[in-house]
Amino acid sequence: MSEKDSAVSINVSIANKKFPIIAKSQDEEEIYRAASKRINDMISKYQAKYGSQADPLDFLYLTAFHHTVALIQAEKRNDTAPVMQEIEKINKRIDELVQE
Repeated sequence: MSEKDSAVSINVSIANKKFPIIAKSQDEEEIYRAASKRINDMISKYQAKYGSQADPLDFLYLTAFHHTVALIQAEKRNDTAPVMQEIEKINKRIDELVQE
């Protein structure tokens, strides 16, 4: 295993709680740290918007919801099935025209 691919134990902090995680590579470690930062940034935005008297767990729920919506939107943008169906229709029509 190269130095870049060596597993390392890291701690990420989410909502002031630490979680031990094994990162299998430096790239994975960077992703984990970026993810925890993004979650904490979103929690801070919700705290600023709704005030600190709200239940901190609600901010985690809202953050999870926000990121899940973004994930679903990204999946829909990357869904090539409708495009492939249109291409198949066009190819079929071209074949029909060529045979005429």
